[in-house]
Amino acid sequence: MQASFGNLPPLYIIAGDGEDLRDEVMYLAHKAACPANYPARPGVLRDGRRQKENAQKFTQPTNVCYSVMTPKKL
Repeated sequence: MQASFGNLPPLYIIAGDGEDLRDEVMYLAHKAACPANYPARPGVLRDGRRQKENAQKFTQPTNVCYSVMTPKKL
């Protein structure tokens, strides 16, 4: 995963209630909306020059709309 998801164009993220990767999608949405609260692991920044540049460059929050869809009950 990238060191930072800040400074991106607005994101509209939809996940299904029973989706296997729902928690990861939620993490991505939070990481984009609040990049300062989700810093990259030190090993990622130490080993990846480009990741370190991105972490320093993309610090502004991204506007995120996140929806979890649940099935209708009949």
